[in-house]
Amino acid sequence: MNTATTLATATPEVRAYRLPAPARILAFLAGCYGLALVVYLALRFALADSLWWLAFLHTFTPYYFAPLPVLIPLLLVAGARRMAVRLLPLALIGLLLYGPLWLPRTVAANPGGQSIKVVTFNIMVLTHHFEQMADWLRTADADVILLQEVSGLEPEAIINTLEDAYPYAVNLEGTTQLAVSRYPVTDMALVDLGNWFADRFVLDVNGVALAVYNVHMDMPRLREPRLPLIIPNEMLQLAMQYDETYRNSLIRALLDKVKREDLPFIVAGDFNTSDNALIYQEIAATMRDSFRETSTGLGATWPASAGDNDPLMDIIPPLLRIDYIWHSDHLRALSTQLGPELDSDHLPLVAVLALP
Repeated sequence: MNTATTLATATPEVRAYRLPAPARILAFLAGCYGLALVVYLALRFALADSLWWLAFLHTFTPYYFAPLPVLIPLLLVAGARRMAVRLLPLALIGLLLYGPLWLPRTVAANPGGQSIKVVTFNIMVLTHHFEQMADWLRTADADVILLQEVSGLEPEAIINTLEDAYPYAVNLEGTTQLAVSRYPVTDMALVDLGNWFADRFVLDVNGVALAVYNVHMDMPRLREPRLPLIIPNEMLQLAMQYDETYRNSLIRALLDKVKREDLPFIVAGDFNTSDNALIYQEIAATMRDSFRETSTGLGATWPASAGDNDPLMDIIPPLLRIDYIWHSDHLRALSTQLGPELDSDHLPLVAVLALP
């Protein structure tokens, strides 16, 4: 039997094996990637976030599906059709999970109704460019501004800079949160979440009493890495310190508080949790996510360019959504948008909410 006859009668498996070497390498790598993704999805379903490293992986879940729209066409072009077909179910799972995030939202109008515009922003000033932040805060034209990671002499400087437009301020001792408002503040108090505090204050919005919580959750990390690293690297150290236990306890304590809230409420700030973490589902079962109600896409707010002292951030786009504006069922989100980079490692978040 000659060579031509052998190739003509070869089984599909043999013909696949005789793909050009680059195609075989591509198919092999695609197979390894597909298997890793299947294993991860199985572990997420079976073990949830019971293992610290699995909880860490959950933070970036949408990005694990990102290679598929490029990889499947490449496999088809290279002739590795069987591997392309094997990856199609994973592409379908990714589409079902994250495709709806890009579907247009229908938001009912609010003709003649009363609304409030809210800004939340973890400023974490790493440069001396606070004037730029203050200018943007003014042009954002919000009714209430909630800031986090405000320390040292910054609260007094911010209050003095903005007091002509925002005559009311909430700066409670024991936290790094600061709020300024156009509307009168009728009550304010610290909310103890368990050796960690949020600010709660009440606004009189033209006769409507509105409770506002300014929140900054602890970072999900241990104080020391689990294992010493041979190669010192700050990001790897943070990954080895990842632990959601305390942060999740703070979030659950906050949810217990707002479940007993008598007034319509807004809860906004830096939650230090991705909306891919499983704890997000618990939050979304108690409050409404303004961004998801009105906007499309991932809405990533971190990491942003943090200015002169953090040049690495300039080359990393925002990857995770960890800043939120939540609200009670009494309110309705009309619009939500991200603000610009302002020399913080977070982006501001702006929402307009219809009041009862």
